[in-house]
Amino acid sequence: MAGLCRSIIENVFTKVIRVSNLDSLGDKIVVQGGTFRNDAVLRALEQYLGREVVRPPYAGMMGAIGAAILTKENRQEQLALGRQEQRTFIGLDAMETFSYTQKEDSPVHSASITASAPFSPSPTGKTG
Repeated sequence: MAGLCRSIIENVFTKVIRVSNLDSLGDKIVVQGGTFRNDAVLRALEQYLGREVVRPPYAGMMGAIGAAILTKENRQEQLALGRQEQRTFIGLDAMETFSYTQKEDSPVHSASITASAPFSPSPTGKTG
């Protein structure tokens, strides 16, 4: 397991981030993403960097939290400009009957999604 975790970290640094000088990352490293919920991956990163790494308790949710904050800020900007764009949120109740399917062997980015919940909101914002 330790070898696999080290391999994950080395691949990130050599193929994704491509950082040649680890000191350029700074003294405080904070990680995000579901991968870092794994203690062994976190420890492999600390060993690779030779320093302590901080993992917030919500590391796996940080991307979603960031998207929500950006969405809120964008909405506030649009309202400040007097723009009232139609909302397309189908509501949390729709999750009760929501389902999807993905065609076998299709890439995620082009997955065929079929939902049993309606996706055409009415002018009142209610689905029907």
